[in-house]
Amino acid sequence: MPDHSTISKFLSNRLGGPAFWQELFCDHLRAIDQEGFLSHDIWVADETELKANANKRKREVYYTQTTVQEEENLEFINEFRERYGKKPLRAKKEKNVLKRVNQSPVDADARLSVKHEKRGRFAYFEHRVVDALHNFIIASEVTAANIPGHQVLPAQLDHLRELFGRYCTEIALDSGYYNARFIKKIFSRKIFAYIAYRRIPVKEHPQCRRTQFRRIKEDLYACPCGVPFYYRTTTRKGSHEFKPPKGSCQGCPFAKKPGEDRVLRLSIHQETYNELRQQRLSLRGKILRSVRPSTVELSFAHSKELHGLRYARYRGVQKVKTQVLMTAIIQNLKKWAKLRSLQKIGLHLTSHIIEGSV
Repeated sequence: MPDHSTISKFLSNRLGGPAFWQELFCDHLRAIDQEGFLSHDIWVADETELKANANKRKREVYYTQTTVQEEENLEFINEFRERYGKKPLRAKKEKNVLKRVNQSPVDADARLSVKHEKRGRFAYFEHRVVDALHNFIIASEVTAANIPGHQVLPAQLDHLRELFGRYCTEIALDSGYYNARFIKKIFSRKIFAYIAYRRIPVKEHPQCRRTQFRRIKEDLYACPCGVPFYYRTTTRKGSHEFKPPKGSCQGCPFAKKPGEDRVLRLSIHQETYNELRQQRLSLRGKILRSVRPSTVELSFAHSKELHGLRYARYRGVQKVKTQVLMTAIIQNLKKWAKLRSLQKIGLHLTSHIIEGSV
């Protein structure tokens, strides 16, 4: 049995880190795809947390200077304001802000995550994409725990397009990907997306929610009681404000406060959210909702229960990525060997119909 340092030097010096494992990961995916075991119709993506090899109680605090840039939606906001005779908003000057960062003294790449502990612990996120046919892992990326999945998935989809020559037809995601900019990127790639609804806490009466308002025109909505709400302005934060004639909400049983008129606020990306809602409530969306738990969640469960991926064994994002890629390759090889053994007895579980098979 070789010493652990011998294995470590072999992995780092001879193989050259995660670049070798990434190339091996792509090569074996091409071989699996050539045999027809991968499906390009439905993909499922999610992220999971890996506890870093660092003490959560020992923290180093430092401040970094970041530049707050102008809002990306300002041009779209001003276009809508000018359409209704409102003055365009001026762009704010860029300003430098000090940002507090908690860092581990032994693992500088890990970041605090409050996903499982209230005080937080140092962790990494693994962003994984699997296919819905046989649950093969087709993409895996490791980042610090402060980077959400909707910032990583577009690059993963582009990489898979280079690998397989096409995007998937449908994709199933959880509510963590409920982001307007990300949704537009998915729609621009002509992908049908199911994204679980994120319930944002708002203080609304159950009988007078904003989803129950009926759209009459672009600048006119009607509340459940039939009171018209007219467009007033578009704020810098990215929301359209609709208000009724003054005093229209007096005596309304659904009013927050007596004598106070309701203000309807809708996002400037409301059309994108409405399109996503139609896809989520469609028959295809309901089918994708049932697919997600039995694919990517099961893949994460196998990685953590059978392959020790609940914890990061190494320190540094590059070494953790090596661990994740090795685990993904092992899971795929086990599944690939099982499917090939079933072919020998005449059971061809491929993505296309094989005629004349024995």
